[in-house]
Amino acid sequence: MKLKKLDSSLFTFYLWEGGSISTIFGWPHRYASLVSHKEELCLYAVGYCLGEELLVRPKPGWFAVMLEYEGVTWWNHFTADEFHEIFE
Repeated sequence: MKLKKLDSSLFTFYLWEGGSISTIFGWPHRYASLVSHKEELCLYAVGYCLGEELLVRPKPGWFAVMLEYEGVTWWNHFTADEFHEIFE
């Protein structure tokens, strides 16, 4: 899957606070769990931004992925390893 790169201004604090992998899906936000749910994450992924480009909660070397599920839009940080294994 090739995710679309989104503008960093879309990754707001409101959307970061709007959900998480564990609150929306009930999965631990850990490498093994995320990789085991790769198909679902790819299905709900909208796009990504490089962590160092984020205006809110920047994390150099990480990725931010915007997700949408049942009308809820939010974003989560993913390590580079998680991002490459799941979304590429």
